[in-house]
Amino acid sequence: KRTQAAILFSSGFAANAGTIPALVGKGDVIFSDAKNHASIIDGCRLSGAEIVIYQHRDTRDLAEKLAGRGRGDASKAARRLIITDTVFSMDGDLAPLEVIADLADEHNAMLMVDEAHAAGVFGDRGSGLCEAMGVEDRVHIRVGTLSKALGGIGGFVSLAAWMILARGVSFVDTGGAVDQSGTAQIDAGASYGAVLKNTKTWAIIIAKALSDMTWWLMAFWLPDYYRNQFGLSDPMELGVPLAIAFAGSGLGALLAGWASTRLLESGWLVNRVRKTVMLVSALIVLPLPLILQISSFWPVAIMMGLVMAGHQGFSLSIFSTITDVVPNAKVARVTALGAFMGNMGGVGISLVAGRVLDAGFGFLPLFAFGAISYSLALAWLHWLMPDIRRPEADGVSA
Repeated sequence: KRTQAAILFSSGFAANAGTIPALVGKGDVIFSDAKNHASIIDGCRLSGAEIVIYQHRDTRDLAEKLAGRGRGDASKAARRLIITDTVFSMDGDLAPLEVIADLADEHNAMLMVDEAHAAGVFGDRGSGLCEAMGVEDRVHIRVGTLSKALGGIGGFVSLAAWMILARGVSFVDTGGAVDQSGTAQIDAGASYGAVLKNTKTWAIIIAKALSDMTWWLMAFWLPDYYRNQFGLSDPMELGVPLAIAFAGSGLGALLAGWASTRLLESGWLVNRVRKTVMLVSALIVLPLPLILQISSFWPVAIMMGLVMAGHQGFSLSIFSTITDVVPNAKVARVTALGAFMGNMGGVGISLVAGRVLDAGFGFLPLFAFGAISYSLALAWLHWLMPDIRRPEADGVSA
């Protein structure tokens, strides 16, 4: 891209959802193409700025709406931000970037473009449509993704590395297994219907949905919280607390995995290990609402890192539980269902969070739910699965 600075997000969706609210807020105006991607639309809504939709690729309509907002002194006027995809995801058509850049200059507006579907396709360097149309120096913010053209390359390299590192590793299919109580696990030859009829499946996927709600709440709304609470409006300023949060999640996964292994080696039963790690993780998240009482930035950033660590420790234990109670032939199906339900939980909490904040309730009810979501998930899992046991085929006593 050859830009002055860059910031890395966990996904292209998170990049738009986190960047737009950092650029504009209440009192500012966004001019958005009618066919912009959903991540741009969500980012605009999160910002709290007034949203003006101009007709798809219609620069005359954009010019009229920009002119209607006045051209006064830029130091006194509200900030104006024009946002457009460069290649539109649904129709595949291109934004008229030269004319839009001219309008941004004329009306003293910032210009942000999403190159998700253009990077790796347009331009001599594959930088995107801005390069191809010669407007790189006139676009203030360019968003991209590592999950499309570039993601394919990364995926290929990752697969090649995995094949090299996994040489000599034997994957043994033990088929359907029987637990130590003599009860058959989910039938290895059963359909998805049989999987869904199994109580253990519902214990896992509902616990995953409840716990992942808080993860998605933090992932999408944390930038908005920092902007409102501490006035962080620059993407570089937001990068530090977000990096601490996601570094905490990685550390939580490592510590939970290490602790689980050591406890199993010391002779603890599987049931005790999984639920102890989940309980500790849930207790780590419990003080989440207290963050709202702290006015100092660094303690809040560190506590958010701990919250994310708690989530990752809990999530790792749920996925480990799948391998404990599900025969090898069905692990992928139950894992997929768990991941799906976790994402659906994210959809639900995102919708609820928007309505709660729009109603003026602030983050307290959201953080209060986040604090107890893991305890609820553990209680649900323990109710439906009071005893986690390894199949006898694994050769590990429970």
